[in-house]
Amino acid sequence: MTGGKWVEWALLCDKGCEMGFRTGKKEENIRKDIYEAADAKLSRKSMTVYELRAFLKDKGYEKAEIDALVDRYTELGYLDDKRYCGEYFDYAFKKNRSVRRTFSDLEEKGVAPDTIREAFDEYEDINDKAVDERAMAEREAVRVLRAGGVFPDMAVPEKMKGRVGRKLYSFGYRESLVYDIIDDLDRINREN
Repeated sequence: MTGGKWVEWALLCDKGCEMGFRTGKKEENIRKDIYEAADAKLSRKSMTVYELRAFLKDKGYEKAEIDALVDRYTELGYLDDKRYCGEYFDYAFKKNRSVRRTFSDLEEKGVAPDTIREAFDEYEDINDKAVDERAMAEREAVRVLRAGGVFPDMAVPEKMKGRVGRKLYSFGYRESLVYDIIDDLDRINREN
């Protein structure tokens, strides 16, 4: 039998499915258990409570199911917004992002401002020092200069000063700090 005739025959045959023939019918889409879906997502990426709720809601799970899962996972320690904040602080500060930008990012991820502040205070206590935004801004400025081909023995062109300023501003640094860094850019470039 040719391809088309074979499918027609399989559709007509009562035993078509049992014999393993294609019937042209689509298999039913079987939805994962809510715990399997949450485990699969959390095994790939840390999430806030808000993000996990949104993910499960988008997958079509009921609010009661989601609430039960979130309560259980919070109780077990799988979901902890404060811990997530600490991990995010490590990530963001290694990328030289400002405290203001980091707080804003966490609020967008659904973390309550009080939780963020409390986690930040603990983060500074654990690291035994305050976060030095000026040092982070200077590191980022040097990174931008090097990427733009400006090395320690060179004067910093005005165009690069603008590029550094835009980058620092996009990272959430205060305008006054951005201008201070731009004013000191030649010195910063020579020292690094």
